[in-house]
Amino acid sequence: MRGPRFELVTVSADEPERRDDALALLRRHQVAATNALFTGPAHVLTETLDPSWNGGLPFALLVAPGGRVLLKSQGTLAIDRLRAAIRDWTPTTKP
Repeated sequence: MRGPRFELVTVSADEPERRDDALALLRRHQVAATNALFTGPAHVLTETLDPSWNGGLPFALLVAPGGRVLLKSQGTLAIDRLRAAIRDWTPTTKP
């Protein structure tokens, strides 16, 4: 196994009619993940994920097992920043 094991979950807050557009975007970027479509009131999503979030999209959370938030980002998330957060969290093992 290469690197840490983790699960990626995407949540689309688009209107249900735009579901196919959201899936097309994920496919175009070759995102292998569990993909969910949130269809409830926006305030429920923000209160559930992060009460301090103002609801702007895109929004990303990196959550460790146990629920500790490792990274929170609103707007475009640089992949290097995400990789660094994963690397910093992952315990290193030396042979």
